[in-house]
Amino acid sequence: MAEKGKAAVKAICEATGSDQVEYLLIDLDNLRSVYDASQTFLSRDLPLHVLINNAAQMVIKYITSEDGVEQRFGVNVVGHYYLTQKLLPRLVVTPGARIVNLGSRSMRFACPEGIRFDGFNTYGQSKLGVYLVTQLLTDQIGEQHDVLVNTVHPWFIKNHRDDHEDQDFSYLMQKFLNVAYYFADTVDTGILTTLYVATAPAVTAKPYRGYYFHNTDQASRSPCLWFASNFDHFTPRLDQYF
Repeated sequence: MAEKGKAAVKAICEATGSDQVEYLLIDLDNLRSVYDASQTFLSRDLPLHVLINNAAQMVIKYITSEDGVEQRFGVNVVGHYYLTQKLLPRLVVTPGARIVNLGSRSMRFACPEGIRFDGFNTYGQSKLGVYLVTQLLTDQIGEQHDVLVNTVHPWFIKNHRDDHEDQDFSYLMQKFLNVAYYFADTVDTGILTTLYVATAPAVTAKPYRGYYFHNTDQASRSPCLWFASNFDHFTPRLDQYF
Protein backbone atom coordinates (compact mmCIF):
# COMPACT_ATOMS: atom_id res chain seq x y z
CA MET A 1 0.00 0.00 0.00
CA ALA A 2 2.86 2.38 0.73
CA GLU A 3 4.13 1.87 -2.82
CA LYS A 4 0.71 2.75 -4.23
CA GLY A 5 0.69 5.90 -2.13
CA LYS A 6 4.11 6.93 -3.41
CA ALA A 7 3.07 6.22 -6.99
CA ALA A 8 -0.08 8.32 -6.57
CA VAL A 9 1.93 11.23 -5.15
CA LYS A 10 4.36 11.06 -8.06
CA ALA A 11 1.54 10.98 -10.63
CA ILE A 12 -0.25 13.96 -9.06
CA CYS A 13 2.96 15.98 -8.82
CA GLU A 14 3.76 15.29 -12.46
CA ALA A 15 0.22 16.16 -13.61
CA THR A 16 -0.10 19.37 -11.60
CA GLY A 17 3.46 20.62 -11.33
CA SER A 18 3.00 20.92 -7.56
CA ASP A 19 5.36 19.48 -4.99
CA GLN A 20 2.90 20.05 -2.13
CA VAL A 21 1.44 16.52 -2.23
CA GLU A 22 1.71 13.92 0.52
CA TYR A 23 0.05 10.66 1.44
CA LEU A 24 -0.90 9.33 4.85
CA LEU A 25 -1.21 5.56 5.19
CA ILE A 26 -4.33 4.31 7.00
CA ASP A 27 -5.54 0.75 7.52
CA LEU A 28 -9.31 1.14 7.90
CA ASP A 29 -9.51 -2.46 9.09
CA ASN A 30 -7.57 -1.49 12.22
CA LEU A 31 -8.97 1.24 14.47
CA ARG A 32 -5.57 1.82 16.09
CA SER A 33 -4.17 2.63 12.64
CA VAL A 34 -7.10 4.98 12.01
CA TYR A 35 -6.53 6.71 15.33
CA ASP A 36 -2.77 7.08 14.77
CA ALA A 37 -3.27 8.49 11.28
CA SER A 38 -5.86 11.00 12.47
CA GLN A 39 -3.54 12.20 15.24
CA THR A 40 -0.67 12.51 12.77
CA PHE A 41 -2.79 14.75 10.58
CA LEU A 42 -4.12 16.83 13.48
CA SER A 43 -0.58 17.37 14.76
CA ARG A 44 0.23 19.18 11.51
CA ASP A 45 -2.27 21.92 12.42
CA LEU A 46 -3.54 22.14 8.84
CA PRO A 47 -7.08 23.00 7.71
CA LEU A 48 -9.19 20.15 6.33
CA HIS A 49 -11.39 21.38 3.50
CA VAL A 50 -12.55 18.06 2.06
CA LEU A 51 -12.67 14.54 3.49
CA ILE A 52 -13.60 11.87 0.92
CA ASN A 53 -14.27 8.48 2.50
CA ASN A 54 -13.58 6.41 -0.60
CA ALA A 55 -12.27 2.98 0.47
CA ALA A 56 -14.43 -0.12 0.08
CA GLN A 57 -14.11 -3.82 0.81
CA MET A 58 -16.17 -6.27 -1.23
CA VAL A 59 -14.75 -9.56 0.11
CA ILE A 60 -17.41 -12.27 0.38
CA LYS A 61 -15.90 -14.60 2.98
CA TYR A 62 -16.69 -13.88 6.62
CA ILE A 63 -13.53 -12.33 8.04
CA THR A 64 -13.14 -10.26 11.18
CA SER A 65 -10.61 -7.53 11.88
CA GLU A 66 -8.25 -7.33 14.83
CA ASP A 67 -10.98 -5.30 16.52
CA GLY A 68 -13.48 -8.13 16.08
CA VAL A 69 -15.55 -6.35 13.42
CA GLU A 70 -16.78 -8.08 10.27
CA GLN A 71 -14.44 -6.84 7.54
CA ARG A 72 -16.86 -5.26 5.07
CA PHE A 73 -18.74 -3.50 7.85
CA GLY A 74 -15.46 -2.59 9.52
CA VAL A 75 -13.75 -1.05 6.48
CA ASN A 76 -16.75 0.43 4.67
CA VAL A 77 -18.57 1.80 7.71
CA VAL A 78 -16.79 1.69 11.08
CA GLY A 79 -13.30 2.68 9.86
CA HIS A 80 -14.59 5.67 7.89
CA TYR A 81 -16.94 6.74 10.67
CA TYR A 82 -14.19 6.57 13.29
CA LEU A 83 -11.78 8.52 11.06
CA THR A 84 -14.43 11.18 10.46
CA GLN A 85 -15.19 11.52 14.17
CA LYS A 86 -11.51 11.98 14.98
CA LEU A 87 -11.09 14.62 12.26
CA LEU A 88 -14.39 16.37 12.93
CA PRO A 89 -12.92 18.97 15.33
CA ARG A 90 -10.69 20.19 12.49
CA LEU A 91 -13.46 20.03 9.88
CA VAL A 92 -15.88 22.19 11.88
CA VAL A 93 -13.34 25.01 12.20
CA THR A 94 -12.40 24.93 8.49
CA PRO A 95 -14.68 27.28 6.51
CA GLY A 96 -16.70 25.50 3.84
CA ALA A 97 -15.53 21.99 4.75
CA ARG A 98 -17.22 19.00 3.13
CA ILE A 99 -17.42 15.28 3.86
CA VAL A 100 -18.16 12.97 0.93
CA ASN A 101 -19.02 9.34 1.67
CA LEU A 102 -18.82 6.84 -1.18
CA GLY A 103 -21.99 4.78 -1.21
CA SER A 104 -23.54 2.47 -3.78
CA ARG A 105 -26.90 1.51 -5.22
CA SER A 106 -26.12 -1.97 -3.94
CA MET A 107 -27.52 -0.76 -0.60
CA ARG A 108 -30.88 -1.77 -2.08
CA PHE A 109 -29.75 -5.39 -1.59
CA ALA A 110 -29.18 -5.07 2.15
CA CYS A 111 -31.09 -7.55 4.29
CA PRO A 112 -34.53 -6.01 5.00
CA GLU A 113 -34.90 -8.01 8.23
CA GLY A 114 -31.88 -6.29 9.81
CA ILE A 115 -28.12 -6.66 10.05
CA ARG A 116 -26.63 -9.96 8.82
CA PHE A 117 -23.08 -10.94 7.96
CA ASP A 118 -23.35 -13.52 5.21
CA GLY A 119 -23.40 -13.44 1.41
CA PHE A 120 -23.37 -10.55 -1.05
CA ASN A 121 -26.11 -8.78 0.91
CA THR A 122 -23.47 -7.90 3.47
CA TYR A 123 -21.80 -5.58 0.95
CA GLY A 124 -25.12 -3.86 0.24
CA GLN A 125 -25.69 -3.67 3.97
CA SER A 126 -22.35 -1.92 4.46
CA LYS A 127 -23.20 0.59 1.73
CA LEU A 128 -26.53 1.26 3.37
CA GLY A 129 -24.49 1.83 6.51
CA VAL A 130 -22.46 4.46 4.66
CA TYR A 131 -25.65 6.31 3.74
CA LEU A 132 -26.94 6.09 7.30
CA VAL A 133 -23.62 7.40 8.64
CA THR A 134 -24.17 10.44 6.42
CA GLN A 135 -27.47 11.01 8.18
CA LEU A 136 -25.91 10.52 11.62
CA LEU A 137 -23.15 13.02 10.86
CA THR A 138 -25.58 15.52 9.38
CA ASP A 139 -27.66 15.40 12.56
CA GLN A 140 -24.55 15.54 14.76
CA ILE A 141 -23.08 18.58 13.00
CA GLY A 142 -26.39 20.38 12.60
CA GLU A 143 -26.59 23.82 11.06
CA GLN A 144 -24.40 25.61 13.60
CA HIS A 145 -21.40 24.58 11.47
CA ASP A 146 -21.14 24.85 7.68
CA VAL A 147 -19.72 21.35 7.17
CA LEU A 148 -21.72 19.58 4.45
CA VAL A 149 -21.99 15.78 4.56
CA ASN A 150 -23.32 13.86 1.54
CA THR A 151 -23.23 10.41 -0.04
CA VAL A 152 -22.36 9.74 -3.67
CA HIS A 153 -22.87 6.75 -5.92
CA PRO A 154 -19.93 6.54 -8.37
CA TRP A 155 -21.43 3.66 -10.36
CA PHE A 156 -19.28 0.69 -11.43
CA ILE A 157 -15.78 1.83 -12.31
CA LYS A 158 -13.03 0.10 -14.28
CA ASN A 159 -10.34 0.02 -11.63
CA HIS A 160 -8.69 -2.86 -9.79
CA ARG A 161 -10.53 -5.52 -11.75
CA ASP A 162 -8.48 -8.20 -10.03
CA ASP A 163 -10.10 -7.24 -6.72
CA HIS A 164 -13.19 -9.29 -7.52
CA GLU A 165 -11.53 -12.11 -9.47
CA ASP A 166 -10.01 -13.64 -6.34
CA GLN A 167 -13.20 -13.42 -4.31
CA ASP A 168 -15.43 -16.30 -3.30
CA PHE A 169 -18.30 -15.28 -5.58
CA SER A 170 -20.77 -17.74 -7.01
CA TYR A 171 -20.19 -18.79 -10.62
CA LEU A 172 -23.07 -16.62 -11.86
CA MET A 173 -21.94 -13.59 -9.86
CA GLN A 174 -18.38 -13.93 -11.19
CA LYS A 175 -19.67 -14.11 -14.77
CA PHE A 176 -21.93 -11.11 -14.18
CA LEU A 177 -19.02 -9.02 -12.85
CA ASN A 178 -16.78 -10.03 -15.75
CA VAL A 179 -19.42 -8.87 -18.26
CA ALA A 180 -20.35 -5.75 -16.29
CA TYR A 181 -16.72 -4.67 -16.23
CA TYR A 182 -16.79 -3.97 -19.97
CA PHE A 183 -19.77 -1.60 -19.54
CA ALA A 184 -18.32 0.15 -16.51
CA ASP A 185 -17.25 3.78 -16.39
CA THR A 186 -13.61 4.74 -16.65
CA VAL A 187 -11.99 6.22 -13.55
CA ASP A 188 -11.99 9.67 -15.20
CA THR A 189 -15.77 9.46 -15.71
CA GLY A 190 -16.64 7.65 -12.50
CA ILE A 191 -14.92 10.25 -10.31
CA LEU A 192 -17.04 13.15 -11.63
CA THR A 193 -19.91 12.81 -9.15
CA THR A 194 -17.48 12.66 -6.23
CA LEU A 195 -15.62 15.75 -7.48
CA TYR A 196 -18.89 17.60 -8.03
CA VAL A 197 -20.10 17.00 -4.49
CA ALA A 198 -16.66 17.80 -3.07
CA THR A 199 -16.10 21.06 -4.97
CA ALA A 200 -19.13 22.45 -6.82
CA PRO A 201 -20.41 25.84 -5.56
CA ALA A 202 -23.97 24.65 -6.19
CA VAL A 203 -23.67 22.14 -3.34
CA THR A 204 -22.99 24.96 -0.90
CA ALA A 205 -25.53 27.32 -2.48
CA LYS A 206 -28.54 25.12 -1.67
CA PRO A 207 -26.99 23.90 0.73
CA TYR A 208 -27.12 20.12 0.36
CA ARG A 209 -26.94 18.31 3.69
CA GLY A 210 -27.40 14.54 4.00
CA TYR A 211 -28.20 13.97 0.34
CA TYR A 212 -27.51 11.02 -1.94
CA PHE A 213 -25.98 12.03 -5.29
CA HIS A 214 -25.80 10.01 -8.50
CA ASN A 215 -25.06 11.06 -12.08
CA THR A 216 -23.22 14.19 -10.93
CA ASP A 217 -25.89 16.66 -9.86
CA GLN A 218 -28.93 14.42 -9.35
CA ALA A 219 -29.69 14.32 -5.64
CA SER A 220 -32.35 12.81 -3.41
CA ARG A 221 -32.99 12.75 0.30
CA SER A 222 -34.05 9.13 0.81
CA PRO A 223 -33.14 6.62 -1.92
CA CYS A 224 -34.18 3.64 0.25
CA LEU A 225 -37.86 2.88 0.72
CA TRP A 226 -37.18 1.13 4.04
CA PHE A 227 -34.66 3.69 5.29
CA ALA A 228 -36.32 4.28 8.67
CA SER A 229 -36.57 0.63 9.75
CA ASN A 230 -32.94 -0.09 8.87
CA PHE A 231 -31.79 3.06 10.65
CA ASP A 232 -33.28 1.63 13.86
CA HIS A 233 -31.39 -1.65 13.35
CA PHE A 234 -28.14 0.00 12.35
CA THR A 235 -27.57 2.80 14.85
CA PRO A 236 -27.26 0.71 18.06
CA ARG A 237 -24.79 -1.65 16.35
CA LEU A 238 -22.60 1.23 15.23
CA ASP A 239 -22.68 3.00 18.58
CA GLN A 240 -21.28 -0.05 20.39
CA TYR A 241 -17.86 0.49 18.81
CA PHE A 242 -17.33 3.98 20.26
